[in-house]
Amino acid sequence: AQVIGHREATYRIYCTLPALAMFTCCAPPVENENEIVAGRAGGNNLAEGTKEIAAKDPAPAAAQSAPPAPAAAASPPPAPAAATPAPAATPPPAAETKPAEPTPTPEPTPPAPTTFEVVLTKATPSDRFGFTNMPTDLPDGRKGLTVSKIADGGLLDRYNKGATTDKVVKTEAVITKVNTTENDVQAMRMLLRDCTSVTLTIIKA
Repeated sequence: AQVIGHREATYRIYCTLPALAMFTCCAPPVENENEIVAGRAGGNNLAEGTKEIAAKDPAPAAAQSAPPAPAAAASPPPAPAAATPAPAATPPPAAETKPAEPTPTPEPTPPAPTTFEVVLTKATPSDRFGFTNMPTDLPDGRKGLTVSKIADGGLLDRYNKGATTDKVVKTEAVITKVNTTENDVQAMRMLLRDCTSVTLTIIKA
């Protein structure tokens, strides 16, 4: 059997129905009841044929369903929240710096006294050492004899005339030792009185 489209089948039906109507109204009168039944049977057969055609060519859907919309792109996951930096530790307050105390300037150390030795020897009984002295205390606590006067023509005066400048004995010079005796004023004076030769250790004035 030839398959026809739905629209063509419908058109044929619509076109056939008027023709049937026309045929009926123009047809001669039915003579008997058998012809009426036969006519009805023919009409039923036409309707059933129409249904069969419609079944073979089902009507397409009124409107094709639109293709499904593409799924929306998945939104990217939210960015992780930035870690909140820990607050910086507050440094402890700086200790108050006290101004450095000025370093005391050390007192200048006095230069070491210049000492030298003088040897005086009596050549005759009339020779004299030719100077006077007086007891004195030295800065370091020792005892000494300070030359207070030098006599002209005495052994010390004659020595000074022949000595170099740095070895001249002047007044205010201090005798710290007579021969090997020191720090004993009376003992040193006795040696100057009784000895014919003495070695004097002198601190330059």
